[in-house]
Amino acid sequence: MLNLFLLLSITTLFVAAEKNKSEFYTGGVVEYSSSILTDTSKNVPTEKYLQENLKAYLDFIKSAKGQNVDILVFPEATFNYARSREDMIKYGIELPNPKDKIAPWEHPKSYSETLQKLSKEVSDNQLYVLINLIEKEPCDTVNNDIKCKRKKPDGYNIYNTNTVFDRQGRVISRYRKYNLFNEHFCDMPDTAEVSIFETDFDVRFGHFICFDIMFKEPGLSLVNENQITNILYPSYWFSELPFLTAIQTHFGWAYANNVNFLSAGGNNPRTGTSGTGIIAGNKYVGNTFISGTIEKRLMISQLPKNVRSYKPDGNKIIKTSSVVQTPIEMQTFRPTEDWSTFDTRTWNITNGEVQRVCVHTDICCTFNIRMKEHEIPVGKIAYNYRLAANYTRRIYSYDRSCGELYCSIVACTTNNPKSCGRHFKDNTKLFNAIEFDKITITANIKVLTNPDDILIMPNTLDTSMTPIDSDLFNFGKLRSIRESGSTYERYQIESRDNFNNILTFGIYGRNYALDKFV
Repeated sequence: MLNLFLLLSITTLFVAAEKNKSEFYTGGVVEYSSSILTDTSKNVPTEKYLQENLKAYLDFIKSAKGQNVDILVFPEATFNYARSREDMIKYGIELPNPKDKIAPWEHPKSYSETLQKLSKEVSDNQLYVLINLIEKEPCDTVNNDIKCKRKKPDGYNIYNTNTVFDRQGRVISRYRKYNLFNEHFCDMPDTAEVSIFETDFDVRFGHFICFDIMFKEPGLSLVNENQITNILYPSYWFSELPFLTAIQTHFGWAYANNVNFLSAGGNNPRTGTSGTGIIAGNKYVGNTFISGTIEKRLMISQLPKNVRSYKPDGNKIIKTSSVVQTPIEMQTFRPTEDWSTFDTRTWNITNGEVQRVCVHTDICCTFNIRMKEHEIPVGKIAYNYRLAANYTRRIYSYDRSCGELYCSIVACTTNNPKSCGRHFKDNTKLFNAIEFDKITITANIKVLTNPDDILIMPNTLDTSMTPIDSDLFNFGKLRSIRESGSTYERYQIESRDNFNNILTFGIYGRNYALDKFV
């Protein structure tokens, strides 16, 4: 046993030394469909689903090792998620404290068989792995050693938790989701943890979960206060048109913060849930995938360790081609389409003329658009387009009122503005009748007391539900201006190619100062 341990230690040190020499690392992300969430019959015992998921996860870990992946990320809510609080307690997993750096497979009497198997597989394959799971933490209503979160305690706190294993299968980092999205069976931690860990290939990672990306904490604390430029991100995203589909949102956040972003997505197209990607900040999209069908898929790509100083060189990096499904293949993907129920404002596009629209005194958008219109063949359907601008507060989930702003072109299915932010369900007849030769959009946004309370992002989407590659547009911050006694920050997005298949093209932002629970 001692000889085996020494052999593993020597192998690990050799691998680490070789990895440190490279300016890149290889990331892997898994898109995964869990039958417990996609099976509508609900007749199959939960135990059967969980065993199916465990086997699949172990297989993905082996596969990732075979492709020289350094770090692997699994999605949110696809491992031991259950349909009731009782089942979450039954199948939830107790975790060691990351500070103790315990490998559960070495402590069979202390941890569940499931956690031991995961830990052992990671150790056998010698890579870093993030697994999102339902964690159960015994709580005490008497001594209050660990306080129970529920008003009616049931003996446990239940958390939606990221668990990170190192190459030895040790638990080295944990993050409990703070911004819950209709997760009534889970408990909210007291604070938004800032979870960071270091690797033997000289990269520090931070991580958070799904809905967290819409809020200031913990994401911006990782990036701005702790200088983290590599983010691991499990999600089970419910896409919403026209600004908040999965990869569209994740790409915009990664671009605006200029960070490597490894996003692993749950898959359930009938609820608009799909979207997995590896994004190298504002440099390039390494690999993305969104699907209209049930899928289980591993995607890998190389990423620069120092993305902010990296200058793309096609001769050095292996840029994996994304898997893009056609609009016809995406017909079964069902995003939410209730944008028109919010305080939306749209205008007709005037071809070739500069148009300026203002909302209150908080935002003014300038549009300069050149486009060609093609005659729609008989029997075909085509999108119309309108300008959209707003600075408002809207409801996310059921209990969060949040500040949102945008200047954008949006697709509409008819001439009626209420059809904007929707997509055609039958794409077999789709014809691209509008070709945009040039799009320039500038947003003048009133400066806040605390500049850290706002995040402005590029926001693009085509008819395959994927964002436009960063090679095809320019986005950035311009010189600020004074106007009517106020200071405005200016942002601009400009196309570098012509497009005939867009659903959204513009600027999207969040004003965190307007956020509150309702």
